[in-house]
Amino acid sequence: MTMKKTLLLMLIATLSVASFSQSRKYRKLMAAAMEQMEGVTGPEASLQSAGQFDAIAGRYSDQWLPLYHSARVLTFACFGNQEAPRVDSLLDRAQVSLDRAFELESSESELYTLQALAILARIAVDPFTRGAEYIEDLTSALDKAKALNPENPRTYYLQALLILNLPESMGGGPGPAKPIFEEAAAKFESFSNEDPFWPAWGEDLNRTELERL
Repeated sequence: MTMKKTLLLMLIATLSVASFSQSRKYRKLMAAAMEQMEGVTGPEASLQSAGQFDAIAGRYSDQWLPLYHSARVLTFACFGNQEAPRVDSLLDRAQVSLDRAFELESSESELYTLQALAILARIAVDPFTRGAEYIEDLTSALDKAKALNPENPRTYYLQALLILNLPESMGGGPGPAKPIFEEAAAKFESFSNEDPFWPAWGEDLNRTELERL
């Protein structure tokens, strides 16, 4: 073996080890951030959790999942909060992370689903005023999410939730929503992804809605 080939092999081996080490560090940081997120309650804790994911995203700029989870934790913090300025502030920050994630993975169904959830959170603050303003963006995000991955159960859950809360005159209500919640339940049952950091929320929420119906 020539010296040139030996040096080339050594370089390849060094790069492979460095890549594996980086991947291991990423997984360790993400696992810790995911664990912390599970115990988050309230806007302030959500901001801290989002900051943890943002730090990972800054370190691993080719990964969209840290940005996704940063936006997710902030969006979830908005539900149940009727203070419009606070909700809008959290969602504006979430949108920054979502926009960056879209730049990395523009054809990912999960991102459009989370975008739809964020729009729902804005509407929930004042449905009568904001519904008309955001409904087109909401349905567009859901349609895009479903087109990109018809097996994504979270898309069906959000679609059912939207229909449930629409007036009957617009085709909404429990009757039209229930079959879609049931379809979402079937999708949750069959859905799988080997990535431990892949979005996994929604199944318990969907089950709760079905039990209410």
